[in-house]
Amino acid sequence: MVINEKLEEKIHKTERKLIELSIHIQRLDREYKQLLEELALTPEQIKEFAENPENFSPPIWEQLQKEKKLSEEKLNLALNNVRDANNTNKILSEKGKVQQHWLFVR
Repeated sequence: MVINEKLEEKIHKTERKLIELSIHIQRLDREYKQLLEELALTPEQIKEFAENPENFSPPIWEQLQKEKKLSEEKLNLALNNVRDANNTNKILSEKGKVQQHWLFVR
């Protein structure tokens, strides 16, 4: 029972965090769209500007590339650390079964 309560508490905390993140993402999306409207630019135009090294001095361009690489590495690391619920459930259910090659000993 205690394990179930702890699990339910963790699930509740996780759901609350997901809701908070969703609200935060929605707010950022609204601010992003508002900024685009104020600048009268499209996302494609901003992307083209940011990907063109001629728009930046060489040291700033190098710094931008380093930051881009670091953010991609962090994202990949975070994505690799996400647990697959289906796979976890499968592993846990397999561990709970007695394998046929095991001997019962008292």
